[in-house]
Amino acid sequence: MTAVTITVTDASGNSATCNTSFTVTDNTNPVIVTCAPAQSAFANASCQASVPDFTANVTATDNCTAAANLTITQSPTAGTLVSTGVTSVTITVTDGAGNSATCNTSFTVTDNTNPTIVTCAPAQSAFANASCQAAVPDFTANVTATDNCTTSANLTITQSPTAGTLVSTGVTAVTITVTDAAGNSATCNTSFTITDNTNPVIVTCAPAQSAFANASCQAAVPNFTANVTATDNCTVSNALVITTISTAGTLVSTGVTSVTITVTDGAGNSTTCNTSFTVTDNTNPVIVTCAPAQSAFANASCQAAVPDFTANVTATDNCTSVANLSITQSPAEGTPVSTGVTTVTITVTDAAGNSATCNTSFTVTDNTDPVIVTCAPAQSAFANASCQASVPNFTANVTATDNCTSAANLTITQSPAARRLVSTEHFSDDYSN
Repeated sequence: MTAVTITVTDASGNSATCNTSFTVTDNTNPVIVTCAPAQSAFANASCQASVPDFTANVTATDNCTAAANLTITQSPTAGTLVSTGVTSVTITVTDGAGNSATCNTSFTVTDNTNPTIVTCAPAQSAFANASCQAAVPDFTANVTATDNCTTSANLTITQSPTAGTLVSTGVTAVTITVTDAAGNSATCNTSFTITDNTNPVIVTCAPAQSAFANASCQAAVPNFTANVTATDNCTVSNALVITTISTAGTLVSTGVTSVTITVTDGAGNSTTCNTSFTVTDNTNPVIVTCAPAQSAFANASCQAAVPDFTANVTATDNCTSVANLSITQSPAEGTPVSTGVTTVTITVTDAAGNSATCNTSFTVTDNTDPVIVTCAPAQSAFANASCQASVPNFTANVTATDNCTSAANLTITQSPAARRLVSTEHFSDDYSN
């Protein structure tokens, strides 16, 4: 306000005064030359940030108030805690007369804090299916996580591989990712283990095999594995391990040996089937010494019983002990045979029915004299002119028997022979029979 003095002066120079005033007021707003630039900050653990001081970066002028005396304020004030997002900040410049001008800037709070995984999903496992796979289960339900800005219920929990993905046997790493609303994420790792508990399938077991025993009454077990056909859900056929309890080359004795075939896959699962290896003895015994020939005299029936030839036979065999060899003869001991040479066949048979033979003989001779039942009766004749007579046939009237020769086949002779001329002297028989 300016004081104004009013002076009234007359012609004589006399004057009178009075005072009044002239008031000048400032109604012009300051001019904001440069508003404060926008600022930003990251949210703290409570998902807030303090509004910084924006006034220092404001440039303003005024027609009446010097720049240094202008009052610059902001709303919200510096230090005010605000949440994530864009907060509008109003800058106000006021001059000495109370005139003011405003401009707007912004304060952006962003969340750059990763979620915290409190509990990662525990490892899980499953058995492989027929295709040697298993579906990855859901791991997300067992994850516990927190975040400074996003509530637990609104956190996005994912996994890789995703639930339902088919994976093969072994350990598959599963990555759990927890993402907040701002896109910040944290990961943890767990695992999904698939094991194969399916036994191989034996499509064709090895067929039974057989062999003949060697000189030691044994045979080597052949290779049975080559003829086995098997499949498995996880292990390819040519990688299956096929074994036998009685390994190829093992020496076994005669009879049926059970052979167990085992097919094992890469996980150690196994299946068995049974076949057999039959060793038979087809080797004949060896007769070292055949029974010596024997002989006997015919009995009254012109026969003799075949004696035992077996006791004098010596034989060996690859499988049957000497004591257990069966030695027989034909004709059997005790069989009555007639005079002459009878061939006796010795047969040595082992436990498997293999046999060897040799021949010997049994000779029956007749040492029994014929029996004259009726001797020829005496005969007589008259001498002829020479004082002789022909001896008649005496044999026709002889009756005799023999143990071996039929009466018709007995040879009956006389001495002197029939028709021999004899004198009147008496002749005796020169034969003792």
